[in-house]
Amino acid sequence: MYDNNLQIYELEKNLENDLKEYNKKRMLYIFLGIMLLLFIFRGSVLFCLKFLIPIPSGIDLRPSMTAYEPIQINYSDEKRQVDTFEYRTLLDNNKIIKITPKAKYHIAGLVVAYNYSFFIRNEFFDSAALYDVGLAWDKLADKNFYQKYFEAYSQKNEMTGARVLWTHAKTNNIPGFDNDYTHLPYSHTHVIPATRNVMAALLSLNSWEQVELEGYLINMEYVNKYNTIYTSKSSMSRDDPPSGDEGNGSCEQMYVTKVKIGHLVYE
Repeated sequence: MYDNNLQIYELEKNLENDLKEYNKKRMLYIFLGIMLLLFIFRGSVLFCLKFLIPIPSGIDLRPSMTAYEPIQINYSDEKRQVDTFEYRTLLDNNKIIKITPKAKYHIAGLVVAYNYSFFIRNEFFDSAALYDVGLAWDKLADKNFYQKYFEAYSQKNEMTGARVLWTHAKTNNIPGFDNDYTHLPYSHTHVIPATRNVMAALLSLNSWEQVELEGYLINMEYVNKYNTIYTSKSSMSRDDPPSGDEGNGSCEQMYVTKVKIGHLVYE
């Protein structure tokens, strides 16, 4: 009887030790899993922690301008030079980038795609341009129409660093376009937010919302500690080819000072 009780005790003790060891391993795996997710999605986590909730700066009751082309007022070479300024990036206050405004710019559109969770960040462009957004206006600003005939998504190629808005027509017969989809009313904008509140407002955006962005089309220049100069130039046209008319590509590079979502304004 004594031997049986001893065996039962030893068995229970072993089971208890095994359970403790199992719980330790489980907690370790959970911890490693959380750390892996934080590493993979560090962009999203970083932004959520750093920029948090946007605070409205005002109210604008005027109707949305998504039916119209973006408004662009080009600057002279002299004004570009006079208005050039130094910008401290929101992710690293010690990183200074020279910004040259090329045009005053206002765009209103339907959000068809956006991207900000960049897995790999370089020290120049990715530290300043924190958000990509694909916007459609005119006929494409109607959600039902867009979803019926088109699809789009914004992507960054982590190998090359290129950011692209991929679009696809679901059919060859789209009303109002005469099978010509080379100059559709949409654009892919790389956003350099002027303030934390502007960035927070952008992070609150959802697909198919209407948004207005106000600011400037810009060129950027950065000199690292080895005196290597990096430059990036904005497109100045909505229908330029992938090689760009003046910039590194066909995307707009925009310093955004104001965001309007619904009737709320964020600056």
